[in-house]
Amino acid sequence: MKTEIVDKSKQRLAELDTCRALAALSVLAIHVTSIPLGIIDKNSLLFQLLFIINRFLQYAVPLFLMMSAILEGYHFKKVEGFYLKKARRVLLPYLVWSLLYMGFNQFLNRGYLTEISNWKSMTNIILFGDAHYHLYFMSILLQFLFLFPWLWKLQKRFGTHLLFGLLGSFALQMLLCYLVTEPFYPVFPNIVKTFPRYFFILNGGLLIGLAYAKKKELWHKYKYGIIAIALLAMGYYIWLEYQLQYHAGVDVRFYLPVWYLYSFFISLCFLAFSAFLSQMKGPFKKGLDVVSKNSYGIYLLHPMILEIHRKIWVKLPVPSSILYLLIMLIVGVSVLVISILTAAWISKNKYTAWMLGEMPRAKN
Repeated sequence: MKTEIVDKSKQRLAELDTCRALAALSVLAIHVTSIPLGIIDKNSLLFQLLFIINRFLQYAVPLFLMMSAILEGYHFKKVEGFYLKKARRVLLPYLVWSLLYMGFNQFLNRGYLTEISNWKSMTNIILFGDAHYHLYFMSILLQFLFLFPWLWKLQKRFGTHLLFGLLGSFALQMLLCYLVTEPFYPVFPNIVKTFPRYFFILNGGLLIGLAYAKKKELWHKYKYGIIAIALLAMGYYIWLEYQLQYHAGVDVRFYLPVWYLYSFFISLCFLAFSAFLSQMKGPFKKGLDVVSKNSYGIYLLHPMILEIHRKIWVKLPVPSSILYLLIMLIVGVSVLVISILTAAWISKNKYTAWMLGEMPRAKN
C-alpha cells in the first residue's frame, strides 16, 4: 500500500502543545482525586465535590487521543517509514513500561507474577495494557496507528467535509457500541480497550487534522454552538454519573451518546482555549511548556509515583475538608514535579531516551 501527500512544510501547532499539557494535568488530576473517593464517607460534602470533579475530568484520555489523531492527520505524508517511526515512538515504550509496571506490581504484591503466569493474563497485558490501569491508552493508540494509513486513505477518497464526516463517525460509533462493544462486554471486558470503542474520538480528530487551518476557522463560526453542546452534555453526563452513584434503577439509555458528545466537544473547547493560552507569556505559560514537553513521560510515570504517595496518604486521618483538599493538592504537585524531573532525566540520557520514544542526537 503506497499513499502520499504533497509535502506542504506545515508549521508547528502551538495550541496542540499547550493542549497536551492540559491533558496531562487532567489525567494526573483524575488519578489523584480517585484516591480519596475510596476513603472518605460517600455522604459527605467533600466526597460529592471530589466525585463531581473526577467525573468532569473524564475527558482527559479522549482529549489525549484526539490530539494524537489531529497531529497524525496534520503531519502524515507517506506510509514508507511510518510504522517504523511509530514502533520506536509508541510500541517500544509501551512494551518497556509494561515490563516495568509488571515489576512494580510484583514489588507491591509478591504474588503478582504468579497470578499472571497464564496465557490469558499475558495476552491482556500485551494487547490491552493490563500491566497497569493507564497503559490501555497506548494500546488503543497503537491500534489506531496500525489502521491510520487506511483510515486516512478512506477520508481522502470520500472527502473530508467536517460536518458530514463527524455525523457519520458518530453514527458508526453508536452502531459499534450497541452492536459490538456492549453485547460482547460481559464475555470480553477488554473490548472497551479497543479502537472501536474510541472510533468517534479518533476519526473525528483525524478529520480535524486534515486541512487543519480551514477547519480551525469553523470554530469562530460555530463556537457558541460547540460550547453549548459541550456544556449541555457535560451537565447531563455528570448528573447521570451522580445518580448512578447514589441511586438504583437509573435509566442509562443515553449514557454512551452523551459521554461521546461530552468528550468530543469539551476537547474542542480545550483546543480553542489552548490556542488562547499558547499566545500568553510569563511563568504560567513557561510552566505549561515544561509540562507539555514532558507530557509523555508524565503520563507513563505518574501512576508509579502516585502509588508510592498513596501508601502514605491512605494512612493519614481524614481532617477537615479544606485541609484534606490542601493535602490532595500537595500530593498532586509532588507527583507532577517528580514525574517531570524523572521524565526530563530519562529523555536527556542517551541510554534511556528510547524509553520515551526519543533518540539522542549525535554530537557533531
